[in-house]
Amino acid sequence: MITIIVPYYNAISLLPVCLKSLSLQTEKNLEMIMVNDGSNDNGEELCRQYLKKDSRFVCLSQAHSGVSAARNLGMKYAKGDWIIFVDADDLLNPYIAQIIEENGKDAYELILWDSEIFTESPVNKFSQINVPLGTISEREIEIISGLQLLERVCSAPNTALNQQLNLYSSWGKAYRAAFLREKGCTFPHKIAIGEDLLFNLLVYGANPKTAYISRVLSYYWKNPNSVTHSYNPDILRINDRFHSQLIRILESLNLRNRYQKYIDYSVVNGMLADFEFYIFNPSSKMSMREQRNQFLMLVKNSPYADLMQGKSISEWFSPKKKIAIFLAKHRCCFLLKLLYAFYFMRK
Repeated sequence: MITIIVPYYNAISLLPVCLKSLSLQTEKNLEMIMVNDGSNDNGEELCRQYLKKDSRFVCLSQAHSGVSAARNLGMKYAKGDWIIFVDADDLLNPYIAQIIEENGKDAYELILWDSEIFTESPVNKFSQINVPLGTISEREIEIISGLQLLERVCSAPNTALNQQLNLYSSWGKAYRAAFLREKGCTFPHKIAIGEDLLFNLLVYGANPKTAYISRVLSYYWKNPNSVTHSYNPDILRINDRFHSQLIRILESLNLRNRYQKYIDYSVVNGMLADFEFYIFNPSSKMSMREQRNQFLMLVKNSPYADLMQGKSISEWFSPKKKIAIFLAKHRCCFLLKLLYAFYFMRK
């Protein structure tokens, strides 16, 4: 049996296409758990309408506690041998559950596949993906260890291969439920950004035998209004929690020293997120003076001031981020503000 878990929060504009994508799954031995994370729109009512027509749907709800808690609730009630996580702005090929059922041999504990990121309307995209896939040949399946995946994430972040395998996100994967329970893998609470990566580091560190299927089976909509792309005045606190959890996980695996460079990289990346989603975000209500004060408070203090002096992690950043780090290092607040204004204008 396959379990698909879909957390949602005030996603009424996205749910119709997502629910239709799920309802067209060809696999009958399937449950689709819709977890309402305290929405105040009509999303749950829509999900229950699908439940009346398709008994494979399961509807759960909780007080608004965040996506991690919603996924954990779905995992608690999951009956399937395999768990697939989907967000309300994701689409699945209608044959994906059937493919996992057919290829999820007992030897595998994690299955990865290719995903496509799209920016067009999900309604338009849906008509393009509703096509048969045919049989998956043995040549399309590569066997990888979880520790190899961990090495790829922490030793060479942002490579094309890592992006292709979606190693940072929970979408594009099927996790064996018994393995997650045995290893105690759950999503971290109260972390709204990067929770997928922390969860996957726990999974990869437990070294699951992994199968990679070189087929595009799921589709991720790069929604400009998503929590990972919008103004967020709490980003500083969220990043602090993320880095603490990252260190804790790597220490629990006795890998902190081995991957200290990756920890440093994530801290600097967090600083850049503070610039993008808070200090220099177009939706910020701060005056230029307030922006400068926030900026200086950040870049003058540890750990950011120390890490920007080093060059060991610079190879992992894009040209835009390298420019931002250079300007931050030299405390060029106004030029940095212009850089992000240009960036948001192009978006």
